[in-house]
Amino acid sequence: DTAWAMSQENVEIVRRMIEAWGRGDYSAALESIDPDIEVIVAYQSDLDGSYRGHAGLAQVLEVFWTEFEGPRIQIEEALPAGSEVVAGVRFHGRGKRSGAEIDAPAWHAWHLREKKAVRWQLFRTKQEALEAAGLRE
Repeated sequence: DTAWAMSQENVEIVRRMIEAWGRGDYSAALESIDPDIEVIVAYQSDLDGSYRGHAGLAQVLEVFWTEFEGPRIQIEEALPAGSEVVAGVRFHGRGKRSGAEIDAPAWHAWHLREKKAVRWQLFRTKQEALEAAGLRE
């Protein structure tokens, strides 16, 4: 089944991107990200809003990666839905100013076209990510 194979391939693309971020290998992650990607943050944070392109993506990621010492991200779950992938991730780090340890779950909805991420949405809850991807719990 071609649709199933495409869904699985998209899950692997998202996994590789997030693992590359986790290693700090941004150039490897960017290989699978469309230069005109749309980034939508709905995480109830100062970052909430819409961003465009690799520069917009870098703006969002920079806040996460520069505010923390030893930042790590791991993927815990990935649900395929055609051109959409919903991913549950966990972010770990220590605040550079506060010294507080963070262990924050987040949910991503990725939309892929021709093996490239064209939209990334970031949410606090699985339900929001599923709805963004047109899925139900």
